Amino acid sequence: MHRGQIKRLFVAAAIGVGLLTTAVHAEDAYPTKPIKVIVPFGAGGGSDLTARVLQKAIDDQGTLSQPLTIINVPGAAGSIGAREVLHASPDGYTILMHHVALLSRQAAGLADFGYEDFEPIAGTVLYSHVLAVPKDSPYQTVGELLDAAAENPNTLVMGANLGGNTHMIGLMLEDARDGAKFRMAQIGGDADNFAALAGKQIDVAAFSASSYQSFEGSNIRPLAMLNDERWPTLPDLPTAAEQGVPVSFSHYMYWLAPKGTPAEAIDKLEAALQSAMEDPAVQEAFSKRYSDPVFLNADQLEERMAAQYQWIEPYAERSTKK
Repeated sequence: MHRGQIKRLFVAAAIGVGLLTTAVHAEDAYPTKPIKVIVPFGAGGGSDLTARVLQKAIDDQGTLSQPLTIINVPGAAGSIGAREVLHASPDGYTILMHHVALLSRQAAGLADFGYEDFEPIAGTVLYSHVLAVPKDSPYQTVGELLDAAAENPNTLVMGANLGGNTHMIGLMLEDARDGAKFRMAQIGGDADNFAALAGKQIDVAAFSASSYQSFEGSNIRPLAMLNDERWPTLPDLPTAAEQGVPVSFSHYMYWLAPKGTPAEAIDKLEAALQSAMEDPAVQEAFSKRYSDPVFLNADQLEERMAAQYQWIEPYAERSTKK
């Protein structure tokens, strides 16, 4: 073999090693730029607060080499922001944090996509809900409220995000008392419902327990925790079931990516979220906000979403017929 051939073989080998090294480094490099987290609800609500607590924990821990950037894209009970992620490039740099409203909108036919159209990353935090009325409302219990809704159907106004969680809760409450009917009013998210309830524009509303904690002590009064058990940090607030109304509504926060997002990106995001949720300060922060700081990995989240879809589907299908 003459000198020229040897040189060409050496160059080819060097190029091959360089390409291999570059490929390995490229895989290890994710992320190389900030990651957008689309929160499909307004600032100040439970979803937004959850995202920001975890954003700070991940940044503080340094588990990702680039920061998370929270972007609020509210509208249509979360469908507008979810659609933005649905059509985003599947490169790991645009992800979604949503909840059970993704499922109810799908089941109601109000969105032409659903949870199966995304890659699951992780589930974080289990939220329950608080049913509340204006501070000077005549209703002292859930039973009294439902009695009035049955005696005068379609008179009491319940603030809702139509097709979303609060709408589903209203339907479940109606099912708990023969003849009970609320007049569902499209108000928006938790912050909008709080303003409407405190201003007596509506008669009743349900809030994520986390959001309720922000509004507690204002011109609203809780009637019940919509959970299987009393919340440890709200020991004096009875559940609806304790009042003879077997309604409970809890959900996780879903972290999702566009379909086709590389596994290495999913794995790094899942690991970062798990590490954040294991932080004692994060667990304490969520517990104080009346939520359960639990974690689901990608496989567990996929199973939970499928189960929750079966649970919410009959109510969602009814929601467009009322």
